[in-house]
Amino acid sequence: DEYLDVLSLLLFSACGIGVLISASSLLMVFLGLEFMSLPVYALVGCRRHSAASCEAALKYFLFGAFASVLLLLGIAILYAGSGSLYFPVVERYLQGAARLPVSVSAGLMIAVVGFKLGVAPFHLWLPDTYEGAPTPITGFMGSAVKLAGLALALRLFWGPLLPAVGHWSPVVITLSIAAMVVG
Repeated sequence: DEYLDVLSLLLFSACGIGVLISASSLLMVFLGLEFMSLPVYALVGCRRHSAASCEAALKYFLFGAFASVLLLLGIAILYAGSGSLYFPVVERYLQGAARLPVSVSAGLMIAVVGFKLGVAPFHLWLPDTYEGAPTPITGFMGSAVKLAGLALALRLFWGPLLPAVGHWSPVVITLSIAAMVVG
């Protein structure tokens, strides 16, 4: 019966990955990300009698909730300027938008992608979570969830945020270098 619970949570997470990858609006990106992440929070803590597993689940949940808030704030800034959540409308808005809202929104989304990918300096949750989670769940997080984070980056930065490449590319380059040196 416990295995059925784990398999259903893995299936829900995989469905969230599918929604995230096929999203055509910022709302569906957020829903896909949450639909992917919430079951993984439970999977990390599925060994209820292990203090390390419970601690790992709590840390992952708290950092994940913070990342979700940052994503919602970035989406709200883009929605306030463009009046829409659909990628083509947001893309048209960003072609002539003011520098500050675009930079803030892109910075928030970079932080979310950095958290999901475990890129330095957003990787502080990773060691404890990987150690506390059961090994198969760690494998799922290290493969499927990371690939979903990469898909999130591609959907956002080569989608609606592409016209603002000058705003976010220096930060992404810096984070890439930091990931190679620190990570």
